[in-house]
Amino acid sequence: MSQLIYLDNAATTAVRPEVFEKMKPFFIENYSNPSAVYSFAGDTKEAVEKAREQIAAVLGAKAKEIYFTAGGSESDNWAIKGIAEALQEKGKHIITSKIEHHAVLHTCEYLEKHGYEVTYLDVDADGVVSPEAVEKAIRPDTILISIMTANKLPALSRMAAEDSKKYMGNLQVLQKIEKLGIDTASFETPELNWKNVYNRVSDTMQKENTFSDKISFTGSTASQLNTLIAQSTDAYITIESSTVRMDEPISMKSGIALDAAGVTFTGSTDDRVAQAVIAEDCTNFALYNLNLTAGCYEYGIYIIRSNTFTIENCTISNALYKGLVMMGENKNFTIRNNTVSYNGNGAVFLNGNISNGIIAGNDVVDNYGTRNLTAGIVMTSMEIDDYYTAYNEFKDEHLYNLLDTPHDIVLYQNNVKHNNSSGIYSDGAYQIYIVENIIYQNDKEGMCLDYGTFGAYVSNNIVKENGGRLRQSDEDLEADFVTAFGRLSDGSSPAKLPGISIDNSAYNTIVNNNVTQNYGSGVKMVRSAYRNIIMENSVSDNNKGKSDDFHFFGIEIGHESTPDEPVKGLDFTASYENIVCRNIVTGSNYAGVFLAVESYCNDVFDNTILGSEWYAIE
Repeated sequence: MSQLIYLDNAATTAVRPEVFEKMKPFFIENYSNPSAVYSFAGDTKEAVEKAREQIAAVLGAKAKEIYFTAGGSESDNWAIKGIAEALQEKGKHIITSKIEHHAVLHTCEYLEKHGYEVTYLDVDADGVVSPEAVEKAIRPDTILISIMTANKLPALSRMAAEDSKKYMGNLQVLQKIEKLGIDTASFETPELNWKNVYNRVSDTMQKENTFSDKISFTGSTASQLNTLIAQSTDAYITIESSTVRMDEPISMKSGIALDAAGVTFTGSTDDRVAQAVIAEDCTNFALYNLNLTAGCYEYGIYIIRSNTFTIENCTISNALYKGLVMMGENKNFTIRNNTVSYNGNGAVFLNGNISNGIIAGNDVVDNYGTRNLTAGIVMTSMEIDDYYTAYNEFKDEHLYNLLDTPHDIVLYQNNVKHNNSSGIYSDGAYQIYIVENIIYQNDKEGMCLDYGTFGAYVSNNIVKENGGRLRQSDEDLEADFVTAFGRLSDGSSPAKLPGISIDNSAYNTIVNNNVTQNYGSGVKMVRSAYRNIIMENSVSDNNKGKSDDFHFFGIEIGHESTPDEPVKGLDFTASYENIVCRNIVTGSNYAGVFLAVESYCNDVFDNTILGSEWYAIE
């Protein structure tokens, strides 16, 4: 093995010999608890107090003013909560900025839930809070102003002008952002953004998704129910029948809610209806407690060009194709607390200009279909030729021309598990917010941000044991160009897939996730990934699929210069101007962080990397 040149001292550094010698007695001799009362603790306590006095002397402070914590987050938490409690009689108003460390922001959010008011100040393009804004925000009851002196993250756009023109001047995803007129500064406050979307949609639905009349249905067929729906206006219809036969699709209209608690829908799989429920060009409707499990439909719930609707507490299973479909322009919706499972060709499918939505608390599990667009939750910008077919033919189009795409959607606290494709697949969506989901044992990627996705915020998710490729057919592997690698003894492909994949995508923020035990790397920038931030994640043991031919990494910054087949809708470049920082990368990864050939102007710093088989950074 050639001599190792270690370039990761910003993250973990060898202890200086004199420091090690000074600390050695406390590792192997005086290792007692300094707060204990037994005599063995005396020397340790004396050493701690001496250190406290030395630090106080350097700072010009009193020894009793020096406290030791486990790290910066604990210190921030302690200081803010301590001041808030101590000064609550004087006031309960706190001022901070929108770009503080999560240790500050999360503590402020906690205090907001306990009666405090927090003002979050904007920053300018350089990440600076103006003194005038601070002065204007101060009130008589302000007790604390907490604003960092410096933001240590480099600017996302940091190449020299000549290099930027050379490497990034013609990139398709950046052209897409420009054509949509999105200000890239809006990506700098993703935590605030997702909460604004969530609150805005929640407020809209509470005000507008209401029904005044109450009607009961006692018939036995979907056609009879459709007659009642057609005759009703602004009505909440409760189905009181024990069974309803699906002799035709249930056809929703504006101003109608259906509640089917306790109802069994029946029908024949030999004579399926096109959809169990269809809503086309509707405004203000709702579906509650539908138990669609009979499989006598090609699609479960199918929505076309509709606004202001709720789907809640439904079970959507055993569709021939997909469980829940939205096509075309749809706006203002909540998809909440549903179970979508065992559908034949994917689960939740959003295609078109779909915005201002909340998808929360759902179980999206055990769905079939192994291609990208049959993932558990799909958000795609594919051109639509047929609104009644949720899988239009793929057209090789420049991705910057595919502008009708899902955006401003929150995926929150869903369980996305055991699907035969990926858990979540974004095919060109933008400003989507994937927060606090459990993404587990999906056969392809846990999550894929692909084909022009930008401005995504992926935070506080558990992404575990994805990418095993145990259920893909030979045809599937051929479509993914990995047939040549054969199969392992368990029947799976050795070309495993990562927990989180980023491909031809930009300005995505991946922060505070637990990415663990995935088969084919933890977070992988496959190629053509630009200005993404991978920060403060726990990334562990993501070499689960290693074999004689493949090994995998904690975090990859990738490059693929040659396409598997000619395609104009993707760029094939190295990855530029990404930031990988403050992650804890542990376990049996081949290397903690991998930078592929020609990767340029990427910043990798302040990561803790332990236990890699060969390198901290390769």
